[in-house]
Amino acid sequence: MLNHFAAWQEAALRVVGDLRAGRWGRLGPSVERFNREQHAADRDRPLDETLQRLQSARAALLQLLAQVDEATLLNEYGRQTVGWWAKWTWTATTSSTSPTWRRLSGRFGADARR
Repeated sequence: MLNHFAAWQEAALRVVGDLRAGRWGRLGPSVERFNREQHAADRDRPLDETLQRLQSARAALLQLLAQVDEATLLNEYGRQTVGWWAKWTWTATTSSTSPTWRRLSGRFGADARR
């Protein structure tokens, strides 16, 4: 699951960068294919590498989003907006109200979010 989060945060970095540069933001494959390909690529990734990947992706995404003005972040309507990617990628992978994070925090303790 942690590699899944990292993969989506890495994808958001790329797509948000494209959108901010005035290019069409594309995930590439369908969501299902993206998830399948990422799962296959990450299946044997060691936990320490996974945690580093997640930490790096999270830090880079936070740094990128800090450069975006509030109005742009709040515009979450449509997949071709920075706000949509910020909301759905960030919230789904970091929110303590996310069902996934509730499961992880039960397994790894409250520090699983950090």
